[in-house]
Amino acid sequence: MDITRGRELQERIGLDALTLLVLFGDSISTEMHERSIRMVGKTWGIPDAETQEWLDAIAKEHSYAESGSPEHVRAEEELPVNLSGLETLNMIWDLFETAVQMDDLSDRQEMLDFAKWMEESQNLLDWIKLTQAERKAWKEGSVSA
Repeated sequence: MDITRGRELQERIGLDALTLLVLFGDSISTEMHERSIRMVGKTWGIPDAETQEWLDAIAKEHSYAESGSPEHVRAEEELPVNLSGLETLNMIWDLFETAVQMDDLSDRQEMLDFAKWMEESQNLLDWIKLTQAERKAWKEGSVSA
């Protein structure tokens, strides 16, 4: 993994945080996402200004959600409501690769905890257990809900 993939990982984490805020409003915490974005930036040498752009976008979406504004940082069509099994696995793998580069045990544990949370929140086991037709029906049902 390198800085380019680190940037892509930050983007995926940031978009996931924005998605949660759009779907569930300001009652949802994105602290874990924000800390992960910071750790990915630090680990892969991403300039602080780039990392801050994602943190600012999340803060802005929080403020929209808190005020009940219909505005969003990104159009809803751009947000990853449901990651595919492969997308989830790729994200978990990138989080793992990031964790093994960290010197601090607590940072590594936090990154791995976030990877476990992503696995559960994106229903990775459903992607493995369900047939292709079941996954399609599940995804279509989830998007329209």
